[in-house]
Formats: sequence, C-alpha cells, structure tokens
Amino acid sequence: MKQNSHVALNDRGFTLIEVLVAMVILSIGIIALTSMQTAGIKGNATANILTTGGTWAADSVERIFAMDYNDLQNATSTSVDGHYSTNWQVTNDVPLPNTKTVAITVTSSDGGAQRRVVVNYIIAKYVK
Repeated sequence: MKQNSHVALNDRGFTLIEVLVAMVILSIGIIALTSMQTAGIKGNATANILTTGGTWAADSVERIFAMDYNDLQNATSTSVDGHYSTNWQVTNDVPLPNTKTVAITVTSSDGGAQRRVVVNYIIAKYVK
C-alpha cells in the first residue's frame, strides 16, 4: 500500500514570523492593560481620599449645627492619624445681617499631593 506523503502548502502550521508577530501584538495588549490598571488604582486612591475628606467636612457641619450661634468661632483640628486637617473660618453678617458663613476646608496630606474639600455653610441666628 502506498501512502500519500503530499502535504498541501496551507497545512504546514505557523511560521516563526507569524508566531513572533502574534507575541508582539499580545505583549502590546498586556502593556496597555497594565497601564490602565495602574491608572484605575490611582483613581480609586484619589476617590478614597476625597470621600474621607467629604466625610470629615460633613462631620464638621453636624458639629457646627449642634453649636449655639454665639459660640461659633474659627477653629482648626487634625485627624488622629495626621492625614487630614480641618479648618473653620467664620464670617459674621455675610451674606445677610444676623447670619454667619462658615467655610470648612478639609485638607489631606497623604501621599505627597494635597487635596482639598471645601464646604460653605450659612447659619441664621434665629433658625433652629
């Protein structure tokens, strides 16, 4: 019995060049995914810092709301871990008489870059 030892030209498999080109394309895709992952992690870290700063500002608003109108004054505080500082600036009779505007600024100093969350709050003397 005679076997057919003929192989068609398109049945020989991949050439070395085709494999190398495929590996280069795959490598470029993996590098792009890595850089996107890094950007996503940095974005999540920034969002965490801003969310925590917003929580500190909301806490300050609650404390201010609980205070007596006449006791409001400028103040500064720092978180226990030292990453966040809160500053209150109280301005009398702005924007109207018998009101106080409180500007609350929360500054984070984590990671070298400073980020700020600012909340302005107006309190009327006769409302509670």
